Amino acid sequence: MNKRDTGHKDKNGIKEHEGDIVKFKWETPEQDFQSTSVIEWDADGAYYRFRDLNTGIIRCLDCVEQSAREIIGSIWETPELMKEKLQ
Repeated sequence: MNKRDTGHKDKNGIKEHEGDIVKFKWETPEQDFQSTSVIEWDADGAYYRFRDLNTGIIRCLDCVEQSAREIIGSIWETPELMKEKLQ
């Protein structure tokens, strides 16, 4: 298992890696956002991204504030989180 470091950290200062499952929530004047996403490498664009486990919506890591992100598991250590969200 090779977990590549993204160079980013979550709100608790924990390094984020490819395959981590991250929960985030933030608010804007127009809308509140909430997501449980997996960190993936986009080889075409050469960047790390979040893929929402429910909707499939893609967001770049830099598009979500560090203070809004929390690692809750990984696809290797807690694969049941993937199954729960996809059902």
